[in-house]
Amino acid sequence: MNWAHPVYLEVLWVIPVLIFFFVIGRKKELNFLKDTVDNHLREQFHTKSYKKETAQFYVFLSALTFLILAASGPRWGLKPKPIKGKGIDIMFSIDASKSMYCEDMKPNRMTVAKLVLSSLIDKLAGIGRVGITAFGGDGYLLCPLTTDFATAKLYLSTIEPGFIPSPGTDLQRAIEVSTSAFSSNKRYGKVIILITDGDNLQGNPISAAKEAAKKGIRIYTVAVGTPEGAPVPIIDSTGALKGYKKDKKGNPIISRANIPVLKGITEAGGGKFIFLSPQGYNTLYRELKRLKRHNLKGESQTDLQEKYQYFLGISILLFTFALFINKRKRIKP
Repeated sequence: MNWAHPVYLEVLWVIPVLIFFFVIGRKKELNFLKDTVDNHLREQFHTKSYKKETAQFYVFLSALTFLILAASGPRWGLKPKPIKGKGIDIMFSIDASKSMYCEDMKPNRMTVAKLVLSSLIDKLAGIGRVGITAFGGDGYLLCPLTTDFATAKLYLSTIEPGFIPSPGTDLQRAIEVSTSAFSSNKRYGKVIILITDGDNLQGNPISAAKEAAKKGIRIYTVAVGTPEGAPVPIIDSTGALKGYKKDKKGNPIISRANIPVLKGITEAGGGKFIFLSPQGYNTLYRELKRLKRHNLKGESQTDLQEKYQYFLGISILLFTFALFINKRKRIKP
């Protein structure tokens, strides 16, 4: 499940606050009755049932919770949807290895990369379809090609260094997984944008890039990091810095942007090498805008289905039920 409007989920904090004030108010009311009304008169003056009132409050609270969830736009279940027009298909493949924690770009490589890519996706609205893959020691498809750029950005936001269970960096797998996401019957208008420091530890990315080029796929590499590099931080599960990786001699391990590897990939993949910078951002955007577009007719995308109506329906039923709860207690004759 994901959410079309996750910002509304922040309103859920009001639920425990309401419970707190309800409990405090109940205690004050009971203490007031205890201090001001005699026991034998209390039954006559106080005609409401505390149990029914409490039940009504929690039913109302449940209804409010479901209303907030409905407003947040819950979505799940993939549904094929035909698309029309012309455009290009772009797979963004993001390096999620731990070297992306390096701080030669502030605050770190991953944060800068995600901010730039999110902005680029916004700027590319209407250009066609985008998808997201992430890689470390292996590669995974996170978001299939879609015209729903908001969903693509949502998947992008979940990627963090160490996100991939397999350690290391395998650029070959990154290219292969991205390549498999494209339709095989189009000979142009297909692009892989590889966002990485190029610190390849396994595989043969040049060979994978050549195979992708045979299928009409251009590969652009975006270098994250600097040639000078930076030590690789060790980050614990809470996000705290615990130190820096060191080699067997105790020296800090420096991760640098591997420019020769990244340039070799673009030469084999018919694309262009770009540094992650404001100038590189503009260059990449211009490159993508000038590419020949293919006809998207007959293509389809898998969109998540909106399910807010279920939450809204439950909310309405609960609100209605709460209104019909009679808080008055039965008076014994």
